[in-house]
Amino acid sequence: MFPNEQQSPQGCFSEEVSYLDKFFGNLGSGREAYILGDANKEHQWHIYSASSAAIEASSKNVYTLEMCMTKLDRGCASKFYKSDCSTAKEMTESSGISNLLPKSTICDYVFDPCGYSMNSIEGSCLSTIHVTPEDGFSYASFEAMGYTSKTADLGALVNNVLSCFKPRVFSIALHASGQPEDINGSWESSILPVGYICDGSTKESLPSGTVVFHTFRAFGNTDFVRVEPLPLVAAGWRDLRTIITVDEMQNDDDGDLEAAIIADLHRMKNGVWKAAITYDMVI
Repeated sequence: MFPNEQQSPQGCFSEEVSYLDKFFGNLGSGREAYILGDANKEHQWHIYSASSAAIEASSKNVYTLEMCMTKLDRGCASKFYKSDCSTAKEMTESSGISNLLPKSTICDYVFDPCGYSMNSIEGSCLSTIHVTPEDGFSYASFEAMGYTSKTADLGALVNNVLSCFKPRVFSIALHASGQPEDINGSWESSILPVGYICDGSTKESLPSGTVVFHTFRAFGNTDFVRVEPLPLVAAGWRDLRTIITVDEMQNDDDGDLEAAIIADLHRMKNGVWKAAITYDMVI
């Protein structure tokens, strides 16, 4: 949050990439570095990927969900002060965290005078939460790995996490390492949490799989163009909800919107997604 206060090489992403390249930049399959999201928005997602050999697609998919939430509701944030809840267990229960993944075993910790952290395990699945509740720069993160559409509904899980913190702004990064178990499952589909609008969505293919990154704002903000969040697994090529960029719409001087739609479909098919407003069509 304060890059100028960070020690090298954490001052900026390019500096971190240069540092990591000293160790991993010459590996057999090379490395990839990405910044997902709009530079003009509050949330971006930074990825560095490197491997010594090409990673073959796994028959078993492993999903990782990461949520970054800012501008937390004051009432929700107050539960992570010792003056409100004196123990970590009390914070876990009063905030609703204990109900997110009720079958998991939780190890939680409370900081003095405020702040909270927890790790949980459920078989081979993991989750973790970190909370900084101070007003003005409140922040919470949630991460879960190993769950699937059969063990946890993604939409319900995300909505329940949001109900614990009620952020005004948040982002989601969802990564899949292998082949999807169900192309129509909740983890593979588009997600739009209740009470929020999506104002940015990006999809990228990585050596280790695929990642989608979405940014959201609380419903009621009218200054942002709404976007339909991209699914982790693309819809069928013959029945696709296309995403058209604002520039294409504004530059369509000759009325050839169809050409703009088809061009964007090809970008989507090639794994490059640009989103601003939606247009429904069936080819």
